Amino acid sequence: MALVNQMCGLLGESGVVVPKGVGQMRQAVAAILEAGENRLSALMRSRLAQLDEQLRELDARIRGDEAQLNAVFKQQEVCQRLAAVEGIAPLTATAVVGTFGDGR
Repeated sequence: MALVNQMCGLLGESGVVVPKGVGQMRQAVAAILEAGENRLSALMRSRLAQLDEQLRELDARIRGDEAQLNAVFKQQEVCQRLAAVEGIAPLTATAVVGTFGDGR
């Protein structure tokens, strides 16, 4: 979120306003970079493109981490038992097991 806030701040200083939120920024960046008629300098466009690439890299790392957690969830019967409780999803179940063990 800090990266998105940085992007919003830089754009705001140039008079380009993007609604708050990671999803909003993802949608807006491509259009902002493509638009030739906004007030962004070449340097600002370059920096925004770099920040967008960092955001994409973070997204990819998060997807990888989620895949690893899902693999652990599928391998651990205790995680699956926890997830049977209403309101507990695989992420929470693996976090509980990772923190407290199997409860014995």
